[in-house]
Amino acid sequence: MRREVEAAGFKLAAQGDFLRNPDDPRDVHFAKVSSANDRFALTFVRP
Repeated sequence: MRREVEAAGFKLAAQGDFLRNPDDPRDVHFAKVSSANDRFALTFVRP
């Protein structure tokens, strides 16, 4: 996702890992995972 937004001309300003869940298997569809999903937060700015 980051590459797509940067390719559209935006610059990454900040990223947060406060939504991370290291227990997410990442190989199972998110709707089928019983625990919290691993997520991310990115902030972009238009130069």
